[in-house]
Amino acid sequence: MKRYDIFISYRRSSYDIANLVATRLKAAGYSVFFDIEALRSGKFNEQLYNVIDNCKDFLLILPPNALDRCVNEDDWVRLEILRAKQGNKNIIPVMLNGFEWPDPMPSAMEDLPDYQALTASSTEYFDMAMDRLQNRYLLSKKHLPIRKFLKYSILVLGSIVALLLILWGVFILASRDVCNKYATMMVNDAMYVYQIAQEENTLEKNWISFEKSVDRAVSGANIDIKREEMLRLVDFAQENVSKYWNVSETPWTVSPYERFLLSLHGINVADMIMSPVLSNLYYDSYIDFLNQIRKCVENPDQYAIRNVNVYFSTEKHSMNIFYSSLLDQLSEFPKKSREAFTQIYRQWIYFPIDLYEIDRGDEYYENIALREGELIEDLMKGFDTYLEIEDSKVDDMLKENDNVLVREFKKLDSTFVTTYYVLKEQCKLSQSDDKWLKWGKVVHWSAYMSMIVNSKNVFKEEGINMEPSITPEQTFVELESLLNDYLKYHPDSEVFIESAKQFYKEVSKGKRPYSGVIVSGFMNDLKHPIFEVGDIIVEYDKKSIKNIEEFKQAFKGKEDGNVKFIRLIKGAFVTIDKGITETDIVGLLDLTE
Repeated sequence: MKRYDIFISYRRSSYDIANLVATRLKAAGYSVFFDIEALRSGKFNEQLYNVIDNCKDFLLILPPNALDRCVNEDDWVRLEILRAKQGNKNIIPVMLNGFEWPDPMPSAMEDLPDYQALTASSTEYFDMAMDRLQNRYLLSKKHLPIRKFLKYSILVLGSIVALLLILWGVFILASRDVCNKYATMMVNDAMYVYQIAQEENTLEKNWISFEKSVDRAVSGANIDIKREEMLRLVDFAQENVSKYWNVSETPWTVSPYERFLLSLHGINVADMIMSPVLSNLYYDSYIDFLNQIRKCVENPDQYAIRNVNVYFSTEKHSMNIFYSSLLDQLSEFPKKSREAFTQIYRQWIYFPIDLYEIDRGDEYYENIALREGELIEDLMKGFDTYLEIEDSKVDDMLKENDNVLVREFKKLDSTFVTTYYVLKEQCKLSQSDDKWLKWGKVVHWSAYMSMIVNSKNVFKEEGINMEPSITPEQTFVELESLLNDYLKYHPDSEVFIESAKQFYKEVSKGKRPYSGVIVSGFMNDLKHPIFEVGDIIVEYDKKSIKNIEEFKQAFKGKEDGNVKFIRLIKGAFVTIDKGITETDIVGLLDLTE
C-alpha cells in the first residue's frame, strides 16, 4: 500500500469540506490520504490502521456534533482518533462552523481539546486557515512534482502500429457498455435526489400556507388544527421519499479493468464512485430538515420560522450545485451513454437545461456551482444578521430587567435597614418578660434573619450580586446574642440553646431550611424512648415539620409513623429516623415564626 504523509478523518456530513481540504493540500504538493470510504466498508483494521500508522499528520474534520457518536466503541471516527493517539501522530482538529466540544468528552478522548486546533468556520477564513495549516501546523513536507510524461522515440514497424490501432478500437468498443452502466447508475441516484426536490417544492407551498394561517389564527383550537395538518404533511413527505429510497450507502466498487476502460474517455473515477454517497448526504439533510419543521410546528416562534424559511431558500441553490456537479461528470462520458439523462433533465425543478449544453466544459459547471454557493452564503449572512439583531434586542431587554432588579434590591435593602433597628429594639430581652415572651422575641428575630437569607438568594439567582446592607451573618450575630441573654435568665436551657444556636447558624449560611421544632424538656424529667433535650424534629412520616402545630396534626393523623430529627453531637448535627409512639411527655418550642 502507498505511504501517505497526511491522513484526513471526517464524517459523511463534512465530506465536501474534507474533500476541499484534501484537494488544496494535494495541489500544494502534499501526499494526502482521503478516499477512505471503501476501506471503512472492508477490512477496516488491516488497511486503514496501516495508513494511519505510516502518516505524520492526522487532520480531524469536525462539523457540528461530530464527536457525539464517539461514545460508541465501534464508531469509526473514534477508532481513527484513538489509533492516531496511540501512534503519537500530529493530530490537528479542524473545527467547522457550529462545532463545539462535547461536555463530557467521550472516554479516552478527554485531552483532544488540548491539541492545537484550526478554525475553518466560513469561506472567508478558509484560505487563511489553509495557509496556517501548511506553514505552522503540519509536520509533513511538500513533494517536488514528478514529471509523468517522458519522451520516447517512436521507431516501430507499421505492423505494430496497426496492431495497436486495432487493440485501441477493441477497447473503445468494450468501454461503451461500461460507460453506459455507470452513467445510468449516476442518473438513477440523481432521480432519487430529484424526488427529494419535488417533495420539498410541494412541502414549501404547504409551509407558506401554514405560516400565514398561524399569523391569522386567533383561538388555540384553530392553531392546533393547523399544526396537526402540517405535521401530517411532513410525515407524508418523509414517507414518500423513505419508502422508495434505494441508494447504496457506500462508494461504488469499480474493477481495475473497468477503471482502465473509463480512463480511455478521461472519466474521473474517484469522483464518479462517490455518487451514492453524495445522494445520501442530501437524503440525510432532508430528514434532518423535516425534523426541524416538526419542532417549529410545535413551537412556531419567529426564530424557528425564519430558520425553516432560510433552509427552503438555500436548498434550491444546494440542489443546483448537485445538478451542476452531475452535468460536469456526465460531460466526460460519451454522448451515447447519456441517454438515461434525458429522463430527468427536462423536469428538474430549479435548474432546467438543454441536453446539448452538457458539453460546455469544466469551467462552465464550476462557475455555476460557485455562483450558487455565493447565493447560499448571502442567505446565511442575512440570517446571521437577523440573529444579531434579535440578540441585541434580548440584550437590551436583559439590561432593562437588570436595572429594574437593581432598583428593587436597593428599595428592599432600605426597608431591611429600617426594620433592623426597629426589631433590634423590640426584641431586647427584659427581666420582666416571662419565659415564653423571651423565647417569642428570639423566634421573631430568627424570622427576620430568614427573610434576609431568602432575599439574598433570590436576588443572586436573578444575577444581582450586590452585597446587602444587612447581611445574614450580621443578623445571626444578633440572634446568638439573644440566645445568650436567654440562657442567662434561664440557665436550665443550656442543652437546647446550644442546638438552637447551631440550627440558626446553618440557616444563616443557607445550609438548612428554616423549619423545625426543638425538644426543650420532658414532663417530670421523665426519660423518653428516643428523644433527648436539644433534638430538633424536622419531619414526620416523610412530611416536613415547620412548627409545633404541624407536628401535632401529623402525629394525630397517624400515631405509628416515623419521626426524623437531628441531634447535636460534638458540634455537628446527626440525622436520626425512628418510629414514635409517645409525645405527651415531650416539651417543645417553635424554632420558626
